[in-house]
Amino acid sequence: GIRESLALTCNANGIQNTLYADHLFMRLCESKPFPDASAVLRHLKSRYSLAICSNVSTEYYDIAELPLCFEYVVLSELVGVTKPQFGLYAAMIKALDHSPSEIAHITSSPMDVIGAKNAGLTVFLINRNGERHAESILPDYELKTLDELLPIL
Repeated sequence: GIRESLALTCNANGIQNTLYADHLFMRLCESKPFPDASAVLRHLKSRYSLAICSNVSTEYYDIAELPLCFEYVVLSELVGVTKPQFGLYAAMIKALDHSPSEIAHITSSPMDVIGAKNAGLTVFLINRNGERHAESILPDYELKTLDELLPIL
């Protein structure tokens, strides 16, 4: 599980204290969605089918306080491939049963942009802090907040 993975990562980096891994796990469990996430997702759900396509483990997904608005859950642990590899996006496309050009992929990870674009999706990069990224990262839209999605979609 997650706690064991954190302990292994700590050990690999010379941190032998298991209490540190436990602390990291508790902090992870306490993480919350951004303040604009719930309202925007509820609005989008009233108009679209929503899927989550993520590299998080099923254990983390189960404990995360994600709004219960996703009709489809596509997790790398279940599919057997991680983003930005095509297979995870292909599983999401199949679950949604739409052509890739009809699917918007919303991400805060510049690395997801490449995989989603290669899968033929329209990509929205949420760049809350205005961080610079490689020139090869070419989302269709780059926004500062999720709220900025609503007039576009």
